[in-house]
Amino acid sequence: ARRFGGRLPFLLKVLAAGKALSIQVHPSRAQAEAGYKADNERGLAPGDKNRNYVDDWPKPEILCALTPFAILAGMRDPADAAALLRELGVPALAPLAGDLERADARADVLARILSWAAGGRDALVTDVVAACERVAAEGGPHAAACADIVQVSADHPGDLGIVASLLLRHAVLRPGQAVFLPAGGLHAYLHGTGVELLANSDNVVRAGLTPKHIDIPELLKLTNPAVEVPLL
Repeated sequence: ARRFGGRLPFLLKVLAAGKALSIQVHPSRAQAEAGYKADNERGLAPGDKNRNYVDDWPKPEILCALTPFAILAGMRDPADAAALLRELGVPALAPLAGDLERADARADVLARILSWAAGGRDALVTDVVAACERVAAEGGPHAAACADIVQVSADHPGDLGIVASLLLRHAVLRPGQAVFLPAGGLHAYLHGTGVELLANSDNVVRAGLTPKHIDIPELLKLTNPAVEVPLL
């Protein structure tokens, strides 16, 4: 603590996720410094729930599984995301699948999902959950991801993050396996127990699966769909 000006440079946690934690992204050092300055200039108090940046540090983190640990880590390849949306067969998702098939439109598709018209959100989430139940029961390459999305829907009913989860890469870490989350890597921890090592920061910008503050424009500014999120 003395070496780093009275502040420990990292935190270690034993993380036990009994239900899905929020979809989130962390800033780089430059983004954290700029965001913290901007929030201060807006006159937001340190404890204001509308703050995106509570300090000027980045928050890279690594999670090592102690039990099987289900995660969403980084965004799916555009072709894979399109294939999953097609497999679900939800009519409202067909245009999004088409965009993903034509180009790398992951950021745009994520933005469209997270800003879905309020009047159609419940129906969209309901249709997606029903389709995920079917795909999970049928088996196939997306069955495990769809089964976990169904569980997420029980944890966070009606949340648009359920639909956004379709765009994220699903994996289940084996005990001893780890995942590294760099700045810009969209992710969520679904269920399991592991040891998490992270920079000493509380800078979290959320997309969904949470009652906490969500800032979609800021999240989209920070998210890098192409960032590598390695499993170790």
